[in-house]
Amino acid sequence: MFSGMGPRHPGLRALAWFWAAVIGVVVLGAVALLILGPPDAEPDRKLAQAASAGGQAAAGSGARRTERPPMDLYAAPFDKADRRIRIGILFAGFGMSRSDTMQAIESLPAAVSPVFSPYATNTADMMAAAREKGMEYYISIPMEPQGYPLNDAGPRSLLVGEDAEKNSANLAWALGRQSGFVGVTNALGNLRGERFAAAGDAYTAMLAEIARRGLLYIDARPSASPPRLVFGRSIDMIIDEPPIRDDIDQRLADLEKMARDKGSALGFIGVIRPVTIERLNLWANLLPGHGLVLAPVSALTRPPPRNDLPRQ
Repeated sequence: MFSGMGPRHPGLRALAWFWAAVIGVVVLGAVALLILGPPDAEPDRKLAQAASAGGQAAAGSGARRTERPPMDLYAAPFDKADRRIRIGILFAGFGMSRSDTMQAIESLPAAVSPVFSPYATNTADMMAAAREKGMEYYISIPMEPQGYPLNDAGPRSLLVGEDAEKNSANLAWALGRQSGFVGVTNALGNLRGERFAAAGDAYTAMLAEIARRGLLYIDARPSASPPRLVFGRSIDMIIDEPPIRDDIDQRLADLEKMARDKGSALGFIGVIRPVTIERLNLWANLLPGHGLVLAPVSALTRPPPRNDLPRQ
């Protein structure tokens, strides 16, 4: 009875072959998946976690891209609901000595914000250690300090008398040396770029480039005017000049008082020294009992004046 159906209904035979082929492909795919296992997602995950110094994270070819600026992407976590008075510590001098840097990262509270020198080399493991500790970190921009040339911030300094193209190249060099930093500062150890910071147009051009890159800027001149164009702030007090135990203790006490008077305060340390780390740690342990909180520097920064905000 059924033998006569084929010639009269060729479409049914074609349909049967089609579904047989589909089932075969599915079966072969299932067998291959059992043998080989699921595709490895780790490369895509690593790409999604990687971000350049410009703050862009890529998740692979054709994937969505995030455009979060470094000042958000790399900022250390902080509970914004914490209503306690905030104190921050910007700590320069990191990177040039690996042993000093690693010991400082291990010893210091996670809320302290290290500053790495752009002249430092082989810093990847040091920066990774800082990130693992929960620290955010900054990069020094070498600038012409007071007393130049006796005080010299190095061969890549931004100088008052230099042409704009050379200063721009030196700035790009400093910003391109490392990655993962939340912002920059004019502090290079105990040098603070005072003469270049008073250079008018040259200094403003530098701030504009930092703002374009989405970085914070911390002015290491005590109580300087708030920086133009960029999110950031100036420091309030230098803690380690001179680096004497009693003087350090007094300055940390003064920083507490300033924080209570102003609502927040930012201290600066220029050089890694055992005595400074010791006194800082003892002081930091007492802060919660005083109703204060040690916060990453980014938690103390402010937007630029409204008329200085970059145009979109």
